[in-house]
Amino acid sequence: MSILGIDIVKELGLIENLSDREIENPEGTGIDMRIGKIFEFEGLDKGFLHVEKRKSPNYKLIAEYKEGESNKVRLEPGKLYRIQTIESVNVPSNIFARFYPRGNLFAAGIIILGQKADPGYKGTMQFTFINISNVPFEIEMGARICQVVFHEVKGKTYNYRGQWQGGRVFIEKEEKQV
Repeated sequence: MSILGIDIVKELGLIENLSDREIENPEGTGIDMRIGKIFEFEGLDKGFLHVEKRKSPNYKLIAEYKEGESNKVRLEPGKLYRIQTIESVNVPSNIFARFYPRGNLFAAGIIILGQKADPGYKGTMQFTFINISNVPFEIEMGARICQVVFHEVKGKTYNYRGQWQGGRVFIEKEEKQV
């Protein structure tokens, strides 16, 4: 599986809403993505996953990125958060995307879960953040949180057609599994 260079990623339009830094001065083999929204786990409803139906736990929006504003959020120890990116990905049928958390988040005890986009997926990306340290961690909206790397896929693939298409963050009501 080969990695697509940044020039090809840009040429193919695989990411929308890139920051000026990523347009003018990217580094390495991927492109950094930024935090656009933070949702906090409410814990009022645990959600469920059955064979035919599912529902996510409840989350509430606690912060949103606004151009030119400094908005910082404190991630509390042991708490669960859902994060949505500013950028959107457009993954064609012959490409697969992997996401790698930034090292300074790991160093601070912030774990990021969720790290792929299948062929055919289009939309923002969502990740779960957990602060496993014993101290709060401050993050500013718009900060770079992960890097996406695109891989060419050899052979047959099946496009993503799931219910997360478009970038929803959680399942608000019980729904049938696709």
